[in-house]
Amino acid sequence: MNITSNRLLRNKADLEGMIVAYVKNRPACAGFKRATVQWHEPDAFGTNWSVDYADDGNLPEETYLAHLNTAVLNLQRQYNLLVV
Repeated sequence: MNITSNRLLRNKADLEGMIVAYVKNRPACAGFKRATVQWHEPDAFGTNWSVDYADDGNLPEETYLAHLNTAVLNLQRQYNLLVV
């Protein structure tokens, strides 16, 4: 694991796995299917990744997005995406 600008570098699979692990423990996220991490140029906060979500279509986005956004923001503060 490398460190850059106070953030650890993690690969795409690691970040997606951390999001899935968080979701498994949240009943409000029961219809969640997938999080796809995507690289981008570092933003004003130094974060170089974002996430696209997919669900089973049976939940209103508001039901799980608040939980997921909180988890992703916490991860973005700790990790940057390792680009190889």
